[in-house]
Amino acid sequence: MHLTLHFLGQVPRARIPELCSALRTPFQHHELRFSRCECWRGGLLVAVPDEVPPALTDLQTALGETLRRLGLPAETRAFRPHVTLARRFAGPLPPIRSKPLAWPVRRCALVESGAAADGGYAVLCSHLALPARPAAHPALHPG
Repeated sequence: MHLTLHFLGQVPRARIPELCSALRTPFQHHELRFSRCECWRGGLLVAVPDEVPPALTDLQTALGETLRRLGLPAETRAFRPHVTLARRFAGPLPPIRSKPLAWPVRRCALVESGAAADGGYAVLCSHLALPARPAAHPALHPG
């Protein structure tokens, strides 16, 4: 399961180490919650997050800026985060979940599609999110 932030297309193999280094953009640990699906044009069944955390939008924007600095394509369409569940879907939409599926986002990866032995995805490099920010607590100071 993955959520694409930017689709790069063909990138010369020689640029992969440069990409892995440049894309180590710091981001905050966050969580996506999914309780519904949508059927998009072309029969694409997707799960869409109930809300988009600012940490995800910030990461997508920062990665786009990095890609442009490297002279690589960055997504120009409006960011519509989703997880693809099926292609050529023609059935009724799955029911809305009363308890959302929670997905903790702790890692960002550069992934190559069609590269794995099974034709799936191969992770070329990845990095972890920054730890979740602790809640603010009032402090007592001696008078």
